[in-house]
Amino acid sequence: MQTSLAPSAALSSRVDHIVVAAASLDEGVLWCERVLGITPGPGGEHPLMGTHNRLFTVASPAYPDVYFEIIAINKGATYSREQRARRWFDLDDPAMQHVLAKNGPQLVHFAVSTPRAEAGCARWRVWGWTAAKCWPPRA
Repeated sequence: MQTSLAPSAALSSRVDHIVVAAASLDEGVLWCERVLGITPGPGGEHPLMGTHNRLFTVASPAYPDVYFEIIAINKGATYSREQRARRWFDLDDPAMQHVLAKNGPQLVHFAVSTPRAEAGCARWRVWGWTAAKCWPPRA
């Protein structure tokens, strides 16, 4: 596996999705309608994390799979993660919850995909981006 960090080493990456967190999914949908002028489409539930979302595409011919996600804790759901495991995007963090309650929905994350995830993560670590999470590519 090539993991060169030289500037000339090509590392093709694409935005996969953009994430806005909200204190509740209803609040996130209202924000989207007010700020962006659209009602997001259906999403789903994430039983492991106890969250749910709504989605809409922001794809273009050059980037046909990019989507926008509004995510919130699903307060009515039971979830299967371990108690000490944190939810995605720091949704359990009291500071994040305070910001969402005070200021409303916030852009909190973006995800990229690359066929060379290991090289990308290594480059991010060199740049000091320690918050980056790297997972294997989707099948």
